Amino acid sequence: MEAFEVIVKAHSPKIYYFLRRMGLEHEDADEILQDVFLLLWRDLKNGHGLDTVNLRLYQHAIKKALNFLKETNTKDRLVFILKQHEGFDFGDISEMTGMEVGDVRDSFKSGLELEAAKIKGGPY
Repeated sequence: MEAFEVIVKAHSPKIYYFLRRMGLEHEDADEILQDVFLLLWRDLKNGHGLDTVNLRLYQHAIKKALNFLKETNTKDRLVFILKQHEGFDFGDISEMTGMEVGDVRDSFKSGLELEAAKIKGGPY
């Protein structure tokens, strides 16, 4: 249990702010964050190793956020955030989202366009 608490303390801020960047309000991000760590706890109890903690946290957060948001441009925004803000490469993003690498690249380009429109004050 003590090791899990260390994981929670170490990873909570980055997953929380990832969820916020996805467009969730504080209360929703906080609730989803709790769900993400419950899912991770189950993963660890089922024998998944500590070497995949970071990927599993993002996989669970992505799934929960997408289910919550259900927006048309959510995947593009998600890929943009994972690449630009979280520093993942296209291969890792593909693994986390279940998308093909080529589709991840396309979503990233679309995400860049969405971000540019947002900066210019266009519709988001």
